[in-house]
Amino acid sequence: MQLNRWQPTAWWLEPLTSLLGTDPREKLVVPGRKLATWERLLAAVPSAQRTRVARPRHPECCESGLGLRTGHLDAAHEWVQHASDPSGMAWHCLMHRLEGDLGNAKYWSRRVGRHPIHERLAEAIQHATELPTEFKALLIDSRGRWLAEPWIDLWGDRRLRSEPGWSEAAEAIAILEWELLFAHSLEAEN
Repeated sequence: MQLNRWQPTAWWLEPLTSLLGTDPREKLVVPGRKLATWERLLAAVPSAQRTRVARPRHPECCESGLGLRTGHLDAAHEWVQHASDPSGMAWHCLMHRLEGDLGNAKYWSRRVGRHPIHERLAEAIQHATELPTEFKALLIDSRGRWLAEPWIDLWGDRRLRSEPGWSEAAEAIAILEWELLFAHSLEAEN
């Protein structure tokens, strides 16, 4: 399941595909690959386009996100271990969620508060007809806002493994979350 309509179209998708050896919109973590880094991502960009790639706003966040995609959670975690800005803390939260440390993920989620990507996540989930209705209801409040803590809780919920379509839905949302957070980490300061 993919939420293509909501995913950003970006210069980094093709180089990331090259590093992962697969479509990055199909699986969040592709273990067994060499650690993806900012330098390796740039090296996969055609040289004529490389000059248009700006240094990321949050390079440590980009490194963390790339490490996560190649299954190097320890390295990815290390990049954002001491993050003090909302994006770094959001990556830190994501790391703990994927490691199964949901209590720590909630701690970092509370430190993040409302992040700029949450509005896009909520919008994507509200309009995604392919997501199970009960699943969507867990993640969006009555005012259409993203619910970060229930998203974390869902990763420990047995329904994720037993309800038809829930595992695929969670993977699709996690990929979208990663892409939105990565794109945000690349943007210039407003």
